[in-house]
Amino acid sequence: MRARVRQVIAAILVGVAGWVAVSAARPAQEDGIRVLVATRDLPAGGRLDPGDLREQLLPTDLVPDRAITDTARAAGAVLAGPMAVGEVLTSTRVLGPGLLVGAPSDTLAVAVPVSDPAILGSLHPGDQVRILALGTGAVVAAGTVLVAQPPSSEAVGFGADPGGAGRLLAAVDEAGAAALAAAGGPSGVSVGFVIALLGPDTRALGPSLKSPKPLSNG
Repeated sequence: MRARVRQVIAAILVGVAGWVAVSAARPAQEDGIRVLVATRDLPAGGRLDPGDLREQLLPTDLVPDRAITDTARAAGAVLAGPMAVGEVLTSTRVLGPGLLVGAPSDTLAVAVPVSDPAILGSLHPGDQVRILALGTGAVVAAGTVLVAQPPSSEAVGFGADPGGAGRLLAAVDEAGAAALAAAGGPSGVSVGFVIALLGPDTRALGPSLKSPKPLSNG
C-alpha cells in the first residue's frame, strides 16, 4: 500500500513539475490592450513619425473607442488636431474617414480656402463657423471645423493667395458643399472665403441653411 502511495505522489509531483516548466516557457499573458500614445505634445497638421508614438499597455476598460493599435497604420498619418503627451491615438485624431464619426449621414468634409488665414489660429476642431463670400458677405455654408492649421509664414495678410498659407477642413452638409463649389466658380476661388466663428449662443441660421450639429472628435 505504501509503495502505491509513493507511486501516486511521485506521479503527481512529476505532473506538477511538467506544468511549471510549460508555464515558464509560455509567454506571459498581458492583461489589457497595447495602444499608441504620444511621446510629446504634437501639433495639428503634423505628420506622425515613429518617434512621436510609443506603445503602452492599458486596461481594456480604459482604452478609448477607435484607438489605433497598429503602428503601420499610424506611420505617416497626419494629425487633424493637437495631441498632448501621453494621449491615446484614435482614428478621430488623424485625417481620414474617422473625422466624420458621429456626424449626420449627409455630412461631407471639404477644404475651404480662407481669405484671411489669421483666423485659423483661433479655430479648433469642433468649432461652429459660417462661411461667407468675400465682398458680398453672403452666407455660403455653415459647418464644423475638422482641421484648422495656421499658416507657417507670418507675411500672410487679408486677400493673400491662400495656397500654402494654412488650411481649413470643415464638415458641411451636401447643400453647403454644393454652395461652396458653386461660389468657387469654374476656376475656383482665388481670394478665399471669410470665416466667422459662432459663439455658443448664436441663433440658428435662416431657413436656407441648417445649423450644423456638433461633431464628436474624441
